[in-house]
Parts: sequence; structure tokens; C-alpha cells
Amino acid sequence: MRGAKIMKPSNKQQQQLVKSIKKNRRNRIIKIIAKSIYLNRMGNKEDLYTYVCDEFTMMGGVYVKFLQGVLLRSEVMRNWHNPDKLKIFEDLDTESIDLREVLELELGDKLNEFEVINPVPFAAGSFGQVYYAKLKIGKTVIIKVLRPMIRETLKYDLKLISLFTRQLTNMLANNMDLSLKDAMKDFTQATMRETDYVGEANFAAEMHETYKNHPKLIIPETYLSL
Repeated sequence: MRGAKIMKPSNKQQQQLVKSIKKNRRNRIIKIIAKSIYLNRMGNKEDLYTYVCDEFTMMGGVYVKFLQGVLLRSEVMRNWHNPDKLKIFEDLDTESIDLREVLELELGDKLNEFEVINPVPFAAGSFGQVYYAKLKIGKTVIIKVLRPMIRETLKYDLKLISLFTRQLTNMLANNMDLSLKDAMKDFTQATMRETDYVGEANFAAEMHETYKNHPKLIIPETYLSL
């Protein structure tokens, strides 16, 4: 647990990085929309669906969540011709995160409550990665960490997806078998809740307290002080 103190990037550096990420994603969504319009005009519906799903898969994060939570129920996913498409429901690739740096910034001196922290994640989802650790009191715990830039870019990504959804609805209105507008609204609300780890921790702690003496249900303990 010893090591040099890692300095947090300056606000200016952080802002520049976020600005660059947003610009790249905006340009990519515009490109996806433009090619989708072209494929639709050419009558290549299956090529259109496969192109959109492949692109969103490569973008990762909330874009994969959009495939899982919205397009899954539509004609788009049913006509996505990719032998690896079900992999969007498996553990995703992990990102390089300096876990010690994250915990130092988030926990400060409370980091001393840990005896061991495994810096290699054992699983990853669209928004977060999870790690094994052990507290000095002897308890084995799991640490859940948001992927880099999720907080800074999520709302912007949702706006881009909403833009894409409006264009897709306009193109395929006669063929869509669900209301993408309503689905997008539900998806946005659910996504914001899913990335609220403080709210999630509070709910988990409440569930643990409610069911801690239940004969069959086991709810893991949440350490709210951490």
C-alpha cells in the first residue's frame, strides 16, 4: 500500500480531455447517421442494422447499453448479422485504471482501512469494473469503480444517442415495432440511476439491514463509510 502520491490532472487538462472525447463521439455519431441515411435510401435495411450495431459495439460504454436495453427489443437487433453479437452481454474488455489513484482521491486517509487491494479487475460491465480487496478488520470486500470519464461524458453521450434515435425513428417509422422515443426516455432515467454509485450503495445498505436475519436471502453488507 506504499507508494508516491499521484497528482490529479489539472482542471484545464481534464476539461481539454473531456472536450476532445465529446468532439470525437459527436463526429462519429454524425458519420453513423449519414451512412445510415444512405443505406436506408439504398434499401439495404440489413446492412443498415448491422452497421449501426457494429459501430455502437465498438464505441462501448453507454452505446452498448443502448443495444442491450433499447434496440434489443426492435427489428434492428433481430436483423443484426454478426456471429459475435451475443458478446455484448458478456463481461466487456477492462480499461486501465490506476485503482490506488482513484481510491486516494475518493477516500483519502480511509484508504488505510484496507489491508490488500487487487489492482486487476475480475469483471467489467458497460460502466464499471470490480476488484477484490480485504479490509484490516479481516473482511473480504468488492470495490466497484466507474470507468474513466463516465461522469464527465455520460449526459452528453445520452444526448448523442437521443439524436441518433430521432433520426432512426424518422427513417424506419413504418417498420419499428416499439416506441423508440418512450424507450429512450426510460433508458436515460435507468442509465443515470445505474451510474449513481452513492445511491446504489445506500439502497444496498438498506436492503442488507432489512434482510440480514432472513433464513434464505443473503444481502452483502455495504460499507457506507467507504
